Amino acid sequence: LYTYIPVPAEDSSANFLIAQLTVPKSYSGIIVRPKSSLLSKAFGTNHLPKDYEKYQLEWPDFNNRYEVYALRQDSLATFELLNPGFMAYLYDTDPDITLEVADNVIYLYKQTKNVSASDYQTMMTLLQKAHKELQL
Repeated sequence: LYTYIPVPAEDSSANFLIAQLTVPKSYSGIIVRPKSSLLSKAFGTNHLPKDYEKYQLEWPDFNNRYEVYALRQDSLATFELLNPGFMAYLYDTDPDITLEVADNVIYLYKQTKNVSASDYQTMMTLLQKAHKELQL
């Protein structure tokens, strides 16, 4: 769990709070990102790695807030992770957090201006919940 500051002393809104965790199973790729994120707005699907497909979930409000992408071979894992309980927690906790799973690493990150202790606690709790879902 750490804060990444790409260019210190410049625009502090470009800071990132990042959490990452290794899980026992490997996945090809899963991305759940808020539609309001700067990456989504700036790059759209051009920022995605090759062969990612977009998925719509059964919760319209979640689909309105987040974009879900996965490689075809990981579509089942995507839905294991995005079960109703986990989706509700992500949705209610922080609308600006992006979740990515690559190989056997879960990444959570959000762009932030000021990082507080509660931000770290939120990221840690979400990371623990994601880890629990992907330990299958």
